[in-house]
Amino acid sequence: MDTKINQIERMKQEMAREYGVANFEDIDRGSLTSRANGNIIRTLIEMAEKVEDDKLKTMEMSSK
Repeated sequence: MDTKINQIERMKQEMAREYGVANFEDIDRGSLTSRANGNIIRTLIEMAEKVEDDKLKTMEMSSK
């Protein structure tokens, strides 16, 4: 089972790939435009919504 740390690391790797860098820590978020920072936030929200949606589906299936 994935630990929270593994999930966070996987999320950071996905974000890094999306922004074309080898490592999430390499993204200089201070020099990004407002739009790029907004895109990062939107991506994080979408990821969180997917996780919550998956949890709800799992709970619904287990209650049947």
